[in-house]
Amino acid sequence: MMNSIETKITLSNIADDWLLMNKNKFKASTYQSYKYKIDKYIKTHYVAAYDIFSITELDAINFVNLLVDKKLSSKTINDIISLLNSLFDFAEKRYKMFHINVPYVKNTYKEMRVLSVSEQKHLEHYLIQGMDNYKFGIYIALYTGIRIGELCALKWSDIHDGTINVNKTVIRLKDGNKTKIVVDTPKTNHSFRTIPIPNFLNKIIENNRKQPEQYVLASDKISFVEPRLMQIHFKKAIFNCEISDASFHTLRHTFATRCVECGFDIKSLSEILGHSNVQITLNKYVHSSLELKQFNMDKLQKIAI
Repeated sequence: MMNSIETKITLSNIADDWLLMNKNKFKASTYQSYKYKIDKYIKTHYVAAYDIFSITELDAINFVNLLVDKKLSSKTINDIISLLNSLFDFAEKRYKMFHINVPYVKNTYKEMRVLSVSEQKHLEHYLIQGMDNYKFGIYIALYTGIRIGELCALKWSDIHDGTINVNKTVIRLKDGNKTKIVVDTPKTNHSFRTIPIPNFLNKIIENNRKQPEQYVLASDKISFVEPRLMQIHFKKAIFNCEISDASFHTLRHTFATRCVECGFDIKSLSEILGHSNVQITLNKYVHSSLELKQFNMDKLQKIAI
């Protein structure tokens, strides 16, 4: 067993060993996400060059403070801290490094963008007029809450009997100095799901149906539409509709919010969205509009004198 006297073992060495030993346990997209965060945020900090036996809790706190100074979101910071804790746990088990537990930062809630009802209606009218593959995809996302990668990976064989079977996703992976697009399985087991299609949307879908093995958003020139291209066409759509500060993921937030406003059962909605538990749906994706709050407040009339 090596020790700090025989050989200097740096945190950067530990990170390389941890990634190598766990590479086959992670999905390719997860591995690349971890490697990116380690390379960008952990290896670039001075503590990465330290011998693991000389790292102190103060070094760990300074590391977190630097992340906060970078104005990163609390989620991103906590993701990085989680990785750092995994590296320390690995070093503790393999090299008997003394235990260091890096505390997480407090989550700061940021209101997510949701289209207002009028914005949604404006967008819908735009999508229906001269509907092409891209408008078709945006319309599907607006009324199913499907993620952009899942949407791009859909084949016509995945849509049948009034349901959408989500079983794959399109992702961009690093390939040397370049990137490549691959169709992979969803990140978690909960992402595998069946989404019932509302009748009005199902009619539009069936009117556009093509061969079973063809991608739903494919054109004659390409096999499938990649997420970047869908995002470009979404930006064009909201520009033409004079809608600001919206991303493709806004469609998912909007879908969840409209479902709650319509009285959806939260458990059903959580499963449609592919969440692991109901709390995620409530905390992250459900936003109560001012109109809904007013509607609920007006219920107090029943008990008022």
